[in-house]
Amino acid sequence: RSILTEKVARRGHHIVREYRIDPFALTKVEQVMTKQVDSVPAELTLHGAAALLTDPATRHPSFPVIDAAGRVLGVLDPPSVLRWRRRGTHRGTTIGTLVSPAKVPLTYPDEFLDSVADRMTTLNVAHMPVVSREEQKLVGYIGWKDLMRVRTQRQVEERQRITFFPMGRQPDAPVAADTPGSGGDS
Repeated sequence: RSILTEKVARRGHHIVREYRIDPFALTKVEQVMTKQVDSVPAELTLHGAAALLTDPATRHPSFPVIDAAGRVLGVLDPPSVLRWRRRGTHRGTTIGTLVSPAKVPLTYPDEFLDSVADRMTTLNVAHMPVVSREEQKLVGYIGWKDLMRVRTQRQVEERQRITFFPMGRQPDAPVAADTPGSGGDS
């Protein structure tokens, strides 16, 4: 048991598991975000967006849409493209005119993951663009897989506790027989 858990147990409270701190409360977005972000320019047409998302070489399902200054205007994903096409939007329309900057959920590099995870859950999104606070420019991208990686890493660290040896003695160091107090012949 940890010192914290032991102290609580001695006071008569039933402890069913170890006390541990939520890793999301200790980790900032900038520590886990993807820094090399694949994005699409606002000038990309709806036809070009559909081609990009259906291309077998495309590695992920959503992309931040950025303007010429690098600011996030929205997020391009398959449901959005389908919605625009069903509305009868012309295939030559640019993505920048279709996305709404007011609706895009953003996060900042200095935010802690606990608030980001709550916001992702509330908004039902799997990815969020990370923007700088000052200029609102795209600096990264974070997804639920990044959050789960943090949780898994912390669980592994919990299982691999370091063993400390008394009085700084190394585990395989021999004890000298002729030192005072060792019980050897003096």
